[in-house]
This record gives sequence, C-alpha cells and structure tokens, in this order.
Amino acid sequence: MHPVEEMILQLKKLRNGEEVVCKHCGKGVMKPIGDYKTTHCYVCDNCGSKINLD
Repeated sequence: MHPVEEMILQLKKLRNGEEVVCKHCGKGVMKPIGDYKTTHCYVCDNCGSKINLD
C-alpha cells in the first residue's frame, strides 16, 4: 500500500474512534483531545507525539 493511502486509512480510523498505533514509538495508541469526531488533534498516550489536522 502507498504511504499516502495508509495515512488516509489511519485518519479515517481515528475519525471513527478506532485505535491507531503511534507511528513514532510503535507502542502507544493515538487518543483524541476532546470528541474524536470533531477534534483537530490526536496525541499518543505513550510518547506524546501529536497529529494536528488544521
């Protein structure tokens, strides 16, 4: 799978409230800050790495 397609799939999973493993540390799970449907920021519960969708 192309890296861009993989990232889009992961973003769709995040927006659906599914668990996505952190690409930075490989151990943590990306958690939403606020409501997973409307938030613009997700943070790893292990290393603190962030995804901003601004």
